[in-house]
Amino acid sequence: MNLENLKFQSHENLGIVQFRTPSINTSDYISFSQALKHRNLKITEVDEFGRVNDLLVTNDSKNFIFMSDGDILIGAKQNRVLNTSVLLKPKSKIRIPVSCVEQGRWRYAKREFAESDFYAPSFMRAAKASDVKLNLQKKKLFYAEQGKVWENVNDYETNFGERSESNDLGHIFESQRIRFDHQCKSLRPEKHSNGIAMFSGGRLLSIEVFNRSDVFAEYFPKIIRGTLFEIFSMKDYERQDTRAAEALYKTQDFFDNFDNSVYMDGFNFEEHRGVGVGKERRFETTHMTGFELEYESKQIHLVALNTRRRIFS
Repeated sequence: MNLENLKFQSHENLGIVQFRTPSINTSDYISFSQALKHRNLKITEVDEFGRVNDLLVTNDSKNFIFMSDGDILIGAKQNRVLNTSVLLKPKSKIRIPVSCVEQGRWRYAKREFAESDFYAPSFMRAAKASDVKLNLQKKKLFYAEQGKVWENVNDYETNFGERSESNDLGHIFESQRIRFDHQCKSLRPEKHSNGIAMFSGGRLLSIEVFNRSDVFAEYFPKIIRGTLFEIFSMKDYERQDTRAAEALYKTQDFFDNFDNSVYMDGFNFEEHRGVGVGKERRFETTHMTGFELEYESKQIHLVALNTRRRIFS
């Protein structure tokens, strides 16, 4: 894949490369954030009893609606994180797979879920993606290991020195919001871009590609905050700057190898039917995991995540 308009930016220990792919703006859909604002989408517990690892989503609109892996949903009986990306067809109702990021609450805060303004931290997403890949092989379900997710939340609480009554990931984020937003101020989504690669100390942490540039712009601050959440949770994170030439090369190199299905020990692709419409291609290498969501031969979302927790040591 030949990337276009690659732009490098950095602030302190974070480096980012924004770019445009040939498939940009070839699919017509809106974000779930926009759908919620227009009250065309409802996200609720599956029933009055609720199920930790499933939510019910109703699309009352005539639009396809996109929800992203890593999205944090707040409200109902427990705050949740999406286990994978979902493209909802118009006028549809489905169950979506989620994991709980708030262990100590099982009572209604309100009836419906709302969106948060941050992503799950990148290692939590990577560990979750690896679990989903394994469970799809065994059970054909998009579930992560809930115990591991709660362990992740506990680890973040310990690393940030924060505790909440319900062991809520969102509480940690709010405690660090000023710190995150300080770095976010100098970073803005590039016009006509639809992808981003995240670096720290010269290390590739993640890659995210959306089909639509407007949806990418919406998710841009969430991606930044989720990555900063991970970086700042590491006591020994590397403060070394990322060089522009190195980041640009590694970004293009990833896609060259991804297209050729070879990267380190090789991309191990496995195809699965998507939760909503479309299909997923999941992959895992020695230190990266992720998936590509495709619908009608168009890439809707590509996610690649570094699986090494102590990637800065």
